[in-house]
Amino acid sequence: MTGYKYPCEAVQPSLLAIDLADRLPDSRDVQFYRWAKGRSAETMPRLQIIEASIDNQIHYLTAGASKILDGPGYGTEFCYIANEKSCCNVELLTMVSYLHSLPSGRLDVGHTMNIGRPIANNSHLDRLLVSLPYPYGSNFEFVHLSDGRHARILWLIPISASEEKFRHEHGLEDLEELFDMHEIEFSDPLRKLVA
Repeated sequence: MTGYKYPCEAVQPSLLAIDLADRLPDSRDVQFYRWAKGRSAETMPRLQIIEASIDNQIHYLTAGASKILDGPGYGTEFCYIANEKSCCNVELLTMVSYLHSLPSGRLDVGHTMNIGRPIANNSHLDRLLVSLPYPYGSNFEFVHLSDGRHARILWLIPISASEEKFRHEHGLEDLEELFDMHEIEFSDPLRKLVA
């Protein structure tokens, strides 16, 4: 246990959370949490956030956002990579899942969102970019779950206002090329900006 306190509660994993946690390669110290405060807790009481250590980084993965569907097909789960464990990351993934649950807030590759605060003290990163889960390999994006359902996992990348502006002016592919060119470490909240 990491010692988080209310409203970040440790929970027994759901079958969905176990299914998804099994997809995380070489994970250690896997924990399961839920955010227990506010509208998101009321509207998504079964949403869980998986926290796992992989290669000296902390990986987060939602378990339950995929149950929000407009029709047949894949629901969406979200992953996020941080440089340290924090209840704030559980809150962030819960917030994204809640926004995604709203009919006007469905998220897909290339979408950006202002999260209303920096992801860490002294960070210029206060937005998220929705991208494909490149760090996990090509077999990670689409998941066939043991209950017969399917999920698509998308990656949330912290970005700055200037990087968001660049993405809207030049496109997702050009922004991702800048990230590659500068060899960005996405878990670093104080990383250099590329735009």
